[in-house]
Amino acid sequence: MLGRGGYVFPNPNYLSKLVDILHKYNILVICDEVQMGFFRTGSLWSFEKYNFVPDMIVFGKAITNGLWPLSGVWAKEDVLSPNIWPTGSTHCTFAGHPLATSLGLSTFKITEDSSFLTTTAQSAKNFKKHLLNIAKDYPCIGRVQCEGHAAGIDIINPTTKKPDPAGAHNIVEYALRVGTTISKENIGMILTAGGMFNSQLMLSPCLFISEEELQLFDIIFRDCLNKAYL
Repeated sequence: MLGRGGYVFPNPNYLSKLVDILHKYNILVICDEVQMGFFRTGSLWSFEKYNFVPDMIVFGKAITNGLWPLSGVWAKEDVLSPNIWPTGSTHCTFAGHPLATSLGLSTFKITEDSSFLTTTAQSAKNFKKHLLNIAKDYPCIGRVQCEGHAAGIDIINPTTKKPDPAGAHNIVEYALRVGTTISKENIGMILTAGGMFNSQLMLSPCLFISEEELQLFDIIFRDCLNKAYL
């Protein structure tokens, strides 16, 4: 799943077929799960949705909820066994910090709670519902892809239907610098634009975002779209 590339999610069979080709030529498959790991897409690792197992995974950030530098590497035994990668082969400046380790363990503990998947699945369902309803009302929105709490939205010119980086930029600026007045309070929102043409919005809300917060997002996002295109 592309991150900075615009949150683009491939066809369900694409990656498994690609992996078969790579393994045929003894090419390692490494998954970068920094953005999409830790249930961002609804499963612990995003590759789990694509019916293959990589040779190596790299991950970080979300393992401590961004509170402390911590990352990790997992690999198959024949890639990272002690015979191939013995102790002392590498080092890390921040390795083994007790606070980071404690935060990482706490994150795993939260995900193992029996209510975690139920709560986040419902939140993801509500998130997607709001996005699809907004997309129906605005011709400046093209592709909308949503997996869990990760969504990619193409902003297009309503007339030409081509990517509209200026429009995406305006939406981001209105959300951040202008905001929306609600109950006499000005509320802003941080959005990120990227993709090949910088015309795609990448949304990654909190896994526990509530329906009340999603309704607030709905109001602010619609207001930004109106300011940019009406």
